[in-house]
Amino acid sequence: MQRRDKAKNGGGELHVTVIEARGLKKPLFSSIKHPFCVVRTARRQEQRTETYVEDDATTPFWNALFVFDLDASSALEFDILASGGCMPVKLGHASMEIDLDAWQDRELRDVWLPLQIKPTKSQGEIHVRIEFKLSSNLFKHPSVITLPVTQQIQPQQVPQHPPPAPQPKQAPGRPSEEVKQNPSKLPTIDEKKPQKSPSSASPLSLKGDQVPPVSLKAFDHLYLAPALFEVQTPHFGDDGLQPATYKESSRVYLQHGMTPSDLATVFQRASAFPKDNHLLKLLGFTFSHGNWCAVLDFAPRISVPHSPAGWPSPKLQIALDVARAMVQLHSVKQIHGHIRLANVFQGPEKARLHPFPRPALPESLDALSLPWAAPETSTATAFTLKMDVFAFGMFLIELDTGVVPFQHERQGISRSDFYGLLDEACIQGAVSSASPHKIVSVIVKCLALSPSNRPSSLTVLDLLRDI
Repeated sequence: MQRRDKAKNGGGELHVTVIEARGLKKPLFSSIKHPFCVVRTARRQEQRTETYVEDDATTPFWNALFVFDLDASSALEFDILASGGCMPVKLGHASMEIDLDAWQDRELRDVWLPLQIKPTKSQGEIHVRIEFKLSSNLFKHPSVITLPVTQQIQPQQVPQHPPPAPQPKQAPGRPSEEVKQNPSKLPTIDEKKPQKSPSSASPLSLKGDQVPPVSLKAFDHLYLAPALFEVQTPHFGDDGLQPATYKESSRVYLQHGMTPSDLATVFQRASAFPKDNHLLKLLGFTFSHGNWCAVLDFAPRISVPHSPAGWPSPKLQIALDVARAMVQLHSVKQIHGHIRLANVFQGPEKARLHPFPRPALPESLDALSLPWAAPETSTATAFTLKMDVFAFGMFLIELDTGVVPFQHERQGISRSDFYGLLDEACIQGAVSSASPHKIVSVIVKCLALSPSNRPSSLTVLDLLRDI
């Protein structure tokens, strides 16, 4: 094996996410199934995917993260194999050179690599995401641990009563009642040390007089003092969003109806999001109207562009942006559960999907409402990525017509009866006459009654890109 010199930057961690493959050669025998991927480095480090998501063996989806310690440039080898008989069957091979000196700290690359099935023949591609983290900076950026969506904070950690209201006019040097009762609970502030003014402080570094509960101790750097917010409207909608002004200048949303356990869950989930995403940005948390609230960046709700001539480019761009948001969530093994037009907002450059319209997925699949709930929610025991794809199909109809689809058809019938009506003719009748044929085709694919017949979120994005 060729000797490789050590990297000048000292090396570090290579985070390799094997997302999916497409266009693989279809196995000749039905016994060959469940493709898996083996990843190797030049130092003979080897890891393999353990889970398999998609039913179609030609488009497997793994979304598996591997971490390799490298101090020298290396080749990454990807072998896709499938279980079959006594020996695994090789479905494709790909490789790429990793020159560590050419990578910057925290640099992220997202690539599709061609798969070779013979030295002179290629078929299919593999999708990988690679991030390099310098060893010298790892202590500043610890690896993210993605927790299951269903993980809950222990109930006994949740406070039974809200914390005391802030005391903005408290005399300097006089301890608050909380400090008197338990001085160890609050940080000591040096009164002689000049403090930064609110105008120069970052929203993520401000701390108020209230103390976050124990369950949010790991996120107390995201606490924003209530006194810095001015509520614009006394009421908030069914989704719990209330517009507010932060530090007299920045517009934000307060997401009401959150418990400390909910906040811990959303912060854990948000820590795994890609850097440049199509999701409404989570800024921190605060206390308002007697309960804890998440604070999100402000963006106006989507106004559906109407055109009698078909889909104008702004409408297609909204569909692409929401599809990208769905792919980004699925790439970190997260299910949205509530994809619909009401949860889409128009940012300055792109549409953004609210990542947490509900803090957590409902305990029962039956809690998902029609028409966005997929047919399998009646019998399935767990949420799946394909349920989001079905909801995205309904979202496209909303985006096409500007109204919630099938409102009349759903009146007075059961879920099973509603799905019985949902054939291709019914879907085509729900879209506008000006809707492009390719858009209708994507909608029909997303609304397939069987999840195995629905495309993956990445395939949906590719279909929209081709329009």
